[in-house]
Amino acid sequence: MTYAWATDVRRILALEDWFASLACQVRRELECTVVTSSTCPGRFDANHVRCIDAAGDPRGFVQRFERFFLETGRRHCSFATDVRTVPAGFTLALREADYAPEPGVVQVLERDAGRRFRRRAGVRVVKAAPGAEAGSLDFTGDWSALAKDRYAGWGGGDDMAQRAAELDRLRLQQARDSGGDAWAYVAYALLRDGSAAAAGCIEVFLRHGVAKLDRLFVPRRFRGRGIGGTLMAAAVADASQAADCVYLVAASYDWPRYYYLRNGFVDLTETVLWTKRLAGQEG
Repeated sequence: MTYAWATDVRRILALEDWFASLACQVRRELECTVVTSSTCPGRFDANHVRCIDAAGDPRGFVQRFERFFLETGRRHCSFATDVRTVPAGFTLALREADYAPEPGVVQVLERDAGRRFRRRAGVRVVKAAPGAEAGSLDFTGDWSALAKDRYAGWGGGDDMAQRAAELDRLRLQQARDSGGDAWAYVAYALLRDGSAAAAGCIEVFLRHGVAKLDRLFVPRRFRGRGIGGTLMAAAVADASQAADCVYLVAASYDWPRYYYLRNGFVDLTETVLWTKRLAGQEG
């Protein structure tokens, strides 16, 4: 299946801006979109600039936002770019300023391909729509614990993990009030003694016919049991029914990208998040 790049990328970027605005402050300028977070000011993807057009003075552009993040107490400055539109001079300016690139790729699900994900026996998936009167997710329970565990290996200690999980919780809760929808899923693995343990989670965000699959996570002790595939099967089935475009963002160099490719996703466009720890900031 061939995708119309201009149409799909434009729709996806619009949803990405909306997604960020659910828990962050989003400021649009002529050259870029600036995303900041007061909940988690040290988290990389909540304090960045998505470059649209910095061809005029790329070095000055980088320096301007470094000063902005320093003045607002941020410890990192990041620039998110799309490899199809970013000017070559801007990439050079980032490298000269010692920014480290983290390549990623936007992947779109081919129509009717979601059935490739298989549900595993012995894994039960619970779906909740935050804020709904019935079936609301217990954010103080299993989902919250999994969300915090998801960020435990990112560095920054327990406080950073808690703040990052709080940012995710805010997005889920605010989605419906911001013109869209969101669902969260928790997978439970049935244990030998008959009990069940929370073993993974994923979220879906929906707006204007576009659905984003986000934050698939399975703790290390539960991996290899088909839990990720079971979560994806549930999330993809609902997202495909509600939206005509279903996508996710994966690290271009990591194994999940190829897992998604085998199960019906196709690469749409590559992205890079350029990140630098700012001088004079602790932590």
